[in-house]
Amino acid sequence: MNALDKYVARQTFLPPIFSEPVSNDLGLVITLPAYAEPDLISSLESLLACELPHCSVEVVVLINHPIYAEPDQKDFNWQVHKKAEEWALQNSNSKLRFLVSEPVELPKKHAGAGLARKVAMDEAVVRLQKSEIENPIIACFDADATCERNYLLSLVKHFEENPKSLGCSINFEHPVSEQKKEFLNEGIIQYELHLRYYQAGLAYAKHPHAEFTVGSSMAVTRNAYVAQGGMNRRKAGEDFWFMLKLMMAGTISAITDTTVFPSSRESFRVPFGTGRAMSEMTQKKDNTFYSAPFSSFHRLTEFWKQTQKLYSQEITITDAPTLKFLKEQNWEEVIAEIKGYTTDKASFDKRFSRWFNVFMVMKYFHFLRDQGIEDEPVLIGANKLMPLLGGKVAITSLDALKFFRTKKRVQPDDYTP
Repeated sequence: MNALDKYVARQTFLPPIFSEPVSNDLGLVITLPAYAEPDLISSLESLLACELPHCSVEVVVLINHPIYAEPDQKDFNWQVHKKAEEWALQNSNSKLRFLVSEPVELPKKHAGAGLARKVAMDEAVVRLQKSEIENPIIACFDADATCERNYLLSLVKHFEENPKSLGCSINFEHPVSEQKKEFLNEGIIQYELHLRYYQAGLAYAKHPHAEFTVGSSMAVTRNAYVAQGGMNRRKAGEDFWFMLKLMMAGTISAITDTTVFPSSRESFRVPFGTGRAMSEMTQKKDNTFYSAPFSSFHRLTEFWKQTQKLYSQEITITDAPTLKFLKEQNWEEVIAEIKGYTTDKASFDKRFSRWFNVFMVMKYFHFLRDQGIEDEPVLIGANKLMPLLGGKVAITSLDALKFFRTKKRVQPDDYTP
């Protein structure tokens, strides 16, 4: 039994959902979980409008709800299913097929974003078992997102040109208005600015994992998905943890020549993310988004410079908060252990970055905040980074967001000395 068969036999959460025959050249499956989604058809139409690659494509729509959902939510899901299934039958063709599940009830213990994504992605693995394509692609999409017309083409082309890439992030832009001064419009501008500022800050520090981890705009090869044990079942943040696992395993990349447009609506379904951020802004009646201060990224940068010498010599950490954090992480023992398992600088650096990964960075920033280095409005931090990228200080959050969008994904060598 090969790794693919073992995964399907042991790690899929549900038996296969669809029995439709699979095209021999199926090379890409878009997975799309949907829970009480009124805009599902718009998302499907966006995918239907895409230019098609040379391989066949399937869109797996997993209608789902937790077993404890209210009766009206379950009824709504059945209505969504009926409309989506009728639409799929009318619009599927030999190169692009839409498959819509009946509503799947997820168990109370695990119901959430992670399990819904896992079931959809596992179904993609089952479908791709029958494909003759060597290492096809599984992409994540959302039932309230849309995309540019070259989305499907770009996905296939990217992995053909980057065969060593395990997975990738895809450029994204939340829908915002340049005219409207509405409360939530400013909120989503600042939230996306935070995502881009944070990625740019990691690139400024030259951290090797400076990547976006947005669930509606990421993809993975089937073989890498199986090798890493599939999607986790976390109720939220599943995209972050999944991409982190890929970063730790090998090379991941970024697609910047197409764009996904995630929704910017409010939602309390998950503890964090876009929808939650929008809802909390409404509750607090404050659309200012606070992010890690530039000083924290600067501290990370200075520390990361020092770590480049760790393999061959001891280093002295002079920044008191950083040193305190490292001691709490027992870092001297960790360094000794890493040295014991490596025989050259390259392998040492790789293992060290796996230890001080982006989750450790997050813990570090939270520690600094507890030490009195508080988060600051994202526009303030962004205005300290932009001049280093050749930009000007922005008066508005929208101006700052426009600048970062032109960069799409900031690279370490984008910064001026």
